[in-house]
Amino acid sequence: MSLSWADVGKAIAGVAPIVGTALGGPAGAIVGSMVASALGTDSTPDAVTAAMAADPTNASKILQLQNQHEEALKQMQLNYAPAVVNAQGSVIKAEASSGSWLAANWRPILMLSFTAIIVVNYLVVPIAQWFGVSEAPLILPPDMWALLKIGVGGYIVGRSGEKIARSFNS
Repeated sequence: MSLSWADVGKAIAGVAPIVGTALGGPAGAIVGSMVASALGTDSTPDAVTAAMAADPTNASKILQLQNQHEEALKQMQLNYAPAVVNAQGSVIKAEASSGSWLAANWRPILMLSFTAIIVVNYLVVPIAQWFGVSEAPLILPPDMWALLKIGVGGYIVGRSGEKIARSFNS
């Protein structure tokens, strides 16, 4: 089984937490190639893991790499989150202002569908059970909850952006 840079990051995080976190992020391959270069191995997660296992002193090389590039690695992590939020907001604004009815409304339709499932599970089914109806609630996988949180957050950001844009245009 092939490892990912995120897997390597988890293994390295105990020795060099900043490098470990960066390996699990969007620049994982770039940071991974820096680690591989410091260890004198191929720039693959498997090769870096093998080099770490073969020579325990390689941990000090990774710590030295972290100390040399600490500010750049921290700055990379700090710049990532706002860039993602801005990109997500731009996508939502573009969809909301689209001339296509479906493109502009698919998020609200999806959120209404999720809301319907939640209402059924936590309102309709419990009330039905009071009257002896034994209906099983709909199963919501954890990924669906995560999507719901992202969707609601994105919808709120998008709607807020639309209102701010309208107030500037007025």
